[in-house]
Formats: sequence, structure tokens, C-alpha cells
Amino acid sequence: VTTAAPDGYTMGLVTNGTAISVAAFKALPGKIPGIVGFESGTNVSPEGKSEGFTHAFVVSFASEKDRDAYIVHPAHQDFVKIVKDRREKVIVVDFWVK
Repeated sequence: VTTAAPDGYTMGLVTNGTAISVAAFKALPGKIPGIVGFESGTNVSPEGKSEGFTHAFVVSFASEKDRDAYIVHPAHQDFVKIVKDRREKVIVVDFWVK
């Protein structure tokens, strides 16, 4: 299972809030078993269809069980507390890579 999570940050939080959020997200693979892949980046699309989303994160798991364990893992819950007031909006999409 792969989880894609685009994040939109408000301009007032970009300098400090985004750096803190990105660092916290990047730390999760070292804290949570079952994460088999992690990628992140900023929007560079020239199409103008990002709906305000500035960053994207892709977290891959070997199984749904690993994804489900990630969602309730204390390190993930701590991450959610860190970022919840630092982002304007988020979308999470889970999918199987084919």
C-alpha cells in the first residue's frame, strides 16, 4: 500500500512551520516499522493545478496491516500533533502500485 499526502502550507508558516513539518515527516521511517519507502518534494508543476498544495509525501508499506499499524503508531500520532496547526490543508490517498 502506498500513501500519498499532499500538504498545503499557509504563507505565514512556510519558513518555520514547513521546515518543522517536513523534518518531522522525514523522521518517521526511522521510528515506525513497516515503512518500506518514503519520498517527498515540493511542487514544481508548471500546470497551475496544485490547488495550493506546495509539498507532497509518498510513504510505502509492504501491506495494509503495516499501513494500519502506521496510522495508530505513537510516532505518527506525535507527528500529527506537530503538523496539525502548521498546515492549511491535507489530502491522503492510499493506493496499490500496479
